[in-house]
Amino acid sequence: NHLINFSGYTRVTIKNGRLIGGAYGIYHSSTTVRTRASFENLTIMNTYMNGGDNYSGTGIRVNGAEFVEAVGCHTRNSARIGISVLNQSPINNTFGGRFIANTTYESGGTGIYLHSMRGGEVRANQVFKACQTGGACTPSGGGGLAVMREWFIPAGGNIIEENTVRDSKCAGIFLYSENNSVRNNVSTGNCY
Repeated sequence: NHLINFSGYTRVTIKNGRLIGGAYGIYHSSTTVRTRASFENLTIMNTYMNGGDNYSGTGIRVNGAEFVEAVGCHTRNSARIGISVLNQSPINNTFGGRFIANTTYESGGTGIYLHSMRGGEVRANQVFKACQTGGACTPSGGGGLAVMREWFIPAGGNIIEENTVRDSKCAGIFLYSENNSVRNNVSTGNCY
C-alpha cells in the first residue's frame, strides 16, 4: 500500500501535503530509471510494516535516485525509516541531494538514511527517537542520521552540519563515507 507511488518517473515534485497510513508514504523504486525528485513541506505519519517487505514502514523511500531534495518535511511514527534515499543493485551509482530542515520523530529504524550520496547537503535536520524497534542498543544498528556507501561506490564529499539527533536507541550520527564536512551537529541522549 503506497500512498504516492511514482516509480518509473524521471522528474517529480510533491509539495504541501499530509499523508497518513500506508506501508509507504511516498515511494519510488526502479533498477533502470533514475529519478530527480523534490519534496517540500510534507507531513507523513503512521506508516506500517507490510508482511515480508523489509523496507515498508517508510515515510519517504526513493530507490533509484539521480538527485533528491527534501526540505521542511516531517515524518512521525514510521515503523521503519523516516526518509530513505539510495541506489541499489544493479544501478550502484551515486546520487546528489539536499536534505534541509526535515524532522523525523519516532521511527522504528533510522530517522534519515542516505546511501551513496555524493556532494550533497544535509543541514538543520532534527531526528528524535530513532531506532525504537529491537530493544537493546547496538552500534551496528545504524544511526538516527546515517550517511553511508558501498565500498565500491565513490560516495562522500557531503556537507553535514547543524543537525540534531536526540534520544535514539542507536548511534546518533552514523557516517560510512569519505571526505565529508561535518560541523556543528548535536547528538545527545543516544546509545552511542
